[in-house]
Amino acid sequence: QRDLKLLEIFAQTISASIANAIEAQRSKEMAKRDDLTGLYNDRYLHHSLSEIVTAALAADSDCGLIFLDLDNFKSINDHHGHLIGSRVLAEVGKMLRQILPGESVAARYGGDEFVIVFPGAGRQELYWVAETVRQNIETKIFLERADPVDPVNYPALCIQGVITCSIGLASLCSDVLPELVDNDADPITAKNELMRRAVTCMYQAKELGRNRTVTSWNQESGVFKLPESE
Repeated sequence: QRDLKLLEIFAQTISASIANAIEAQRSKEMAKRDDLTGLYNDRYLHHSLSEIVTAALAADSDCGLIFLDLDNFKSINDHHGHLIGSRVLAEVGKMLRQILPGESVAARYGGDEFVIVFPGAGRQELYWVAETVRQNIETKIFLERADPVDPVNYPALCIQGVITCSIGLASLCSDVLPELVDNDADPITAKNELMRRAVTCMYQAKELGRNRTVTSWNQESGVFKLPESE
């Protein structure tokens, strides 16, 4: 009986320790995530992108980056309100989680902007994934079903043909490293330049009419300038 009592105390202590460890891990994971979309947040994106670029440089491998911005998203907020806009963003996040390859890192960068990082991906694979994402967003029926918990405030609106996206692509090996001054392969410099090039291409996609993918290695002709705010 005495041994059994000691085992009970020991089991309770271990059980509490395991529960605390699980909760700590859950909290750590939640700190990486965007509450609305379930994707990674911008803080974790920058941390992860730095590690991916550093590893790519060390292994002499490639890394691709997709910068995506939703088209006409403001019209959703203006006509239906921010709660509906948030539901649209949540559905975009769910779609990305479903269709993106497992090795990718997808994050909500801010507002209606999203970034997807592909370790080891070259130009062809990067473009194929970007076009798959673009076409899925273009054809998706958003808010096809009402929220079962609160259908009055969150009705089915069946929004289609309004939301599209403009995408910019950049590749570490093909677009960034050859252009660095004196072939400086500093990971921070390479990471920032990779992001900058993808953002530039995304804005060019906007200028060219939206709902398209522009690549850093094959930008369409024409004079293009970043907005002054950038």
